[in-house]
Amino acid sequence: MWHIMLLINVLNSFGILNIFRQKRLLLGLGIALFVASSEYVQAHPFHEIKGGILYHDIKSNLDQRYENGADINGEVLFTISKESILHAIWSPLPHLGASINTRGGTSQFYGGLTWHFAIYDPLFLEASFGGVVHNGKTSKASSKRQALGSKGLFRESISLGLKFLEQHSIAVMLDHSSNASLTSQNPGLTGLGIRYGYKFGSYANRVGKQ
Repeated sequence: MWHIMLLINVLNSFGILNIFRQKRLLLGLGIALFVASSEYVQAHPFHEIKGGILYHDIKSNLDQRYENGADINGEVLFTISKESILHAIWSPLPHLGASINTRGGTSQFYGGLTWHFAIYDPLFLEASFGGVVHNGKTSKASSKRQALGSKGLFRESISLGLKFLEQHSIAVMLDHSSNASLTSQNPGLTGLGIRYGYKFGSYANRVGKQ
């Protein structure tokens, strides 16, 4: 159970205990992290690792809004068993990841579920949904970090990628974290960047079957 203790320590270091004052956010974030951690217990090998760099806190015109710098992103996806309840919702894979800001801005630790869709080999699309805890501000912004309204946020992402050499991939990813206006302050954080992925085992052998 060492991984559960590690998860608790990391969440505590990000101030996750403050979320108990915001029950609606805790419910959404808790469901995502519970599914991810419970599937991790069942899934022994890693399915895939991803890493890359994201342009931090961007606007629709791709300029940065309030926070500066880039995010170094790392993520692990876990396999699921053939008996997993997740097959009932198109077999998403649990994931855990982090985006660490390089200029003292808000860094994030997140978990959730990722859906993979083959478009036209070798192209693929991925979408994810889950929750985030962060080390940023909540009600009062600082010179480097904006006020995000709550310590716990919802997170969604979409990626368009290309696989090569069977186990490798490269993808452009857009992700967004916000509290869905459950608090009065909800500027959110949006990142855009590129990530490399390495799959353990055949690309086709995603969940133990075609």
